Amino acid sequence: MIYIKNLSKQYEHVKVLENLDLELPQTGIYAVSGKSGVGKSTFFNILSGLDSMSSGTVYIDGYALHKMTQNELDAFRSDYIALIFQDYALLDNLTVYENVWLSSMYEADEKETKKKIEDLLISLKLIHYKDKQVLYLSGGEKQKVAIARALIKNPKIILADEPTGSLDKENAHQIMDILKKISKEKLVIVISHNDELIKHYADKVLTLKNGNFNENVEKSEFVEKSIKSKSVAFRFIKRFTQSSIRSKRLQFIFLALVLAFSMVSLGLSILINRSVDNYVTHNYERLIHAYPIEISQTTLYVPELSHQKVEYPYRPDYLYAIPD
Repeated sequence: MIYIKNLSKQYEHVKVLENLDLELPQTGIYAVSGKSGVGKSTFFNILSGLDSMSSGTVYIDGYALHKMTQNELDAFRSDYIALIFQDYALLDNLTVYENVWLSSMYEADEKETKKKIEDLLISLKLIHYKDKQVLYLSGGEKQKVAIARALIKNPKIILADEPTGSLDKENAHQIMDILKKISKEKLVIVISHNDELIKHYADKVLTLKNGNFNENVEKSEFVEKSIKSKSVAFRFIKRFTQSSIRSKRLQFIFLALVLAFSMVSLGLSILINRSVDNYVTHNYERLIHAYPIEISQTTLYVPELSHQKVEYPYRPDYLYAIPD
């Protein structure tokens, strides 16, 4: 599932990871431990495609992360990897159901998606909180919601960064019990500083020290695959549009009819307006030619001013007054 060779990460002059090698199978729960600042979060971010590597090769299920563009990494993470964080990364003003639904809202079948979410909430004992705002949940309940949101996508790998860091002992064990159960079908990688807890649940503990792991897990062969270079935004818009059309057909048909009627009405209005304008212009020109208006010179005689005739051009805008 995961094959890493000579992975290195350097920030300016500080080497965080150096020539790291690792191979992990398709299922199981594996813990990454180590002191603060040794690079656990950096390793997590590189595996999830949130950060780039300085050098080396990383293959997940045969796909080469080191060869992908950012759009390809986003698309790959959307399909293959689910993330769980210490601070839950939930939207507090939304309900439990809505937080889980956000990760699957582009699915084609709305009824099937609703059933999947409800089944998942039942399995995590969250169904009674379905319509409750996340803001009013406890830490353990919030982390269960985060797990439900991760699982609804049916990923192949779950990356959990300190999933029990903000929980008490009882809730921490509950969360690890859930992750242990999930690891029977998927690969679960847990980043944690709680050595006592992860030793109890992990199939293998990988200690990160001096930029590398103290041991490997297994040797395996893989076939390199290629990923379609289509942005996750484009795929999201496409799937969401398909889902909306299928689930709201009557609304879309009604809107389409209204839009078509509006376009036809607009076209008819323009056509009628042009026809009336042409008709008025044509008749105006015809009348002008049939009844022309002629204006010529007019001779006026003013005896008090002169004994001769004076010719004035006729000005329709002047008012002529002739004295008695």
